[in-house]
Amino acid sequence: MKAPLVSIGVPVYNGEKYIRQALDGLIAQTYQNFEIIISDNASTDNTKNICLEYINRDNRISYYGNEINIGATENFNRLVKLAKGKYFMWAAADDIFLPKFIEKCVEKMEEEPSLILCYSSLRFIDEKGQVIKNVNYDLYDNPNLSDHDMEARLKKWWGRNGWYAVYGLYRLDILCSSNLFMNVYGGDVLFITELLYKGPFGKIPQVLFLYRQFQKKTEIDRYNSQSEENKSKSLSLDYCHVNLYINIYDNILAHDFTLSKKIILILNLVRAWKRHVYNKLNGFVIFSIKTREFPNILKVSWFYILEIIKTPYNLTLKVINKITYFLRCCLN
Repeated sequence: MKAPLVSIGVPVYNGEKYIRQALDGLIAQTYQNFEIIISDNASTDNTKNICLEYINRDNRISYYGNEINIGATENFNRLVKLAKGKYFMWAAADDIFLPKFIEKCVEKMEEEPSLILCYSSLRFIDEKGQVIKNVNYDLYDNPNLSDHDMEARLKKWWGRNGWYAVYGLYRLDILCSSNLFMNVYGGDVLFITELLYKGPFGKIPQVLFLYRQFQKKTEIDRYNSQSEENKSKSLSLDYCHVNLYINIYDNILAHDFTLSKKIILILNLVRAWKRHVYNKLNGFVIFSIKTREFPNILKVSWFYILEIIKTPYNLTLKVINKITYFLRCCLN
């Protein structure tokens, strides 16, 4: 039986520094029935020429250049519309997938038709490609979300320190029936949340994915990746994680769950947020002590303490309005 086609979407903007490594990792996969679709978001560096070199060497690669920058969210979503395979995965232009990633994920997805998505364990690498060791990967690694109980899956997902499951192998038909990425802070977390409503995920326990971390990339970059319209609707950058959990809250209310299910999910969400903030704060303090980067303790601690205890007027008003709306729904 012929192996199913896998579509690999590579969104890129000014990726000349690492895109060769990313493409080499994909071409070296032991599973070879794939197409690579590159969507270049109006890069101003040498990205286009590098991509054209690879197209000339491998006819499975196609290149689409945007005349103007359409934003990261739309660039990611565009790749799904261009895909032709049974399965789909995003591959960032600065990350590396090890050779057996696709093979192992396809094998598991074919064996278990109920799975929506499959991914592997991960490690972080720095700008030089070295594995970052001073990390508690129990908190940051992709979690096991294979539970058939939806509440159990969501509790694990919402309580993570970092969210990287988006870089896995999807069933394209289910992906196309979803809302894809939303142009809000944490749109990828919301996207995975919606998929977890539908069913379980599979996990390959081996480390087959290397996620690149950048020392100079901060929450400011993630916040600024939103459209100006959505930034105006959000709270300030200091409360971006509050924004994320409020967006998930809105998503739960908008979904067609029963009232009792909505109450349970919202309570789980509140507990997960408290655990997430505590783990983040605790993890950064320990890391700062180990690496002797003591100024980070004050800087990062203050960021998360703000999220816990310093509630500005506009956040208070926003939360009160949401609670009032929810109580009205209960009464109706």
